[in-house]
Amino acid sequence: MLKRITGKLGLLEFAKDCFVRFKYPEKWQADCDDLNSIYAQLGQGIKPDFSGANKVVLGGMGSPATIAQESLIMKAFEKAGYRPVMWVPRGKLIRRSYAIFGVHHLVFNDEYWIRISSEEANHFLDEVNSLDDLINNEWNGARVGRFAVSSFMRVTRLGTVDINNHEVRTSLRSYIKESMAACKRAKAILDKTCPNAVTLVDRGYTPAGELFDLCMKRGIPVINWIGGHKNGCFILKRLTKENRDHHPASLSERSWARLQKMEWKTKHKEETIGEIQRCYATGEWFAEVATQVGRKLVKPEEVEKQLNLDAKKKTACIFSHIFWDATFFWGEDLFDNYEDWFVRTVRAA
Repeated sequence: MLKRITGKLGLLEFAKDCFVRFKYPEKWQADCDDLNSIYAQLGQGIKPDFSGANKVVLGGMGSPATIAQESLIMKAFEKAGYRPVMWVPRGKLIRRSYAIFGVHHLVFNDEYWIRISSEEANHFLDEVNSLDDLINNEWNGARVGRFAVSSFMRVTRLGTVDINNHEVRTSLRSYIKESMAACKRAKAILDKTCPNAVTLVDRGYTPAGELFDLCMKRGIPVINWIGGHKNGCFILKRLTKENRDHHPASLSERSWARLQKMEWKTKHKEETIGEIQRCYATGEWFAEVATQVGRKLVKPEEVEKQLNLDAKKKTACIFSHIFWDATFFWGEDLFDNYEDWFVRTVRAA
């Protein structure tokens, strides 16, 4: 039986690799190039000491290009006495990439074939009368409604969701089913690995969101990490039940209290402004999202002329986010969504 299951999973990996290779040849080639680059730099690979008593599940992004970044976090946990278990998408290139860094314990999300009936999803959806109801509706300890809506908005790139629209409701049903299945898979993963900690990047979408919520329910701390404001910089934040909806770049009350006691000198102001100016000038300012590609610094006079601004009046800039990205991730929403906030802000201006 074990051999039969292993054989099926091997065929599944082969089928997925073939799909990516022929459907997205450029991505496949880029991943192969990244893997070859890692081999060229590390040779036979790294042999870490994963003999620690604790275990950490690291949510990997599933790309050879990002594994080098993840290796730094793996190393930090190794030093702290943890053994890593990578939770990643299935793929030969991914397995080979992690093997270079000495990580062979991988958990694939599709190891658990779970079917959710349409009746279960319909019942969940029929319980709600508004988008707020749906976002706040939980299932088996996970905020399934929130993750389903967030994932739906990201894929469809819609800034507003009308749950009374028949097409939207039909599409949402499939995302709810996927979120419910992810919730059951997350439980199976945690039961199997019994981690002392978990790391995640985007923990507001399916399937990471469901794993995140079940960790909170079980009292397992989650380290949320994202790219910093410049190259070679990470931001990491430890999340528990008390601060689970805090942004990873936000300050804790303890950190804020420490900063308030700090004597703010002229050099601090100059260093802060200098850092921002340097990052903009070099194109490093949050380069991971490529917002400065093809951009250049221009003088204020040029901007005023280009946008036909009145130099005698004060100019206010509204820095909006993408309407469909990370809409219900953090804090308590004061508006229905980013689009609602933007429209009201412009109207008030």
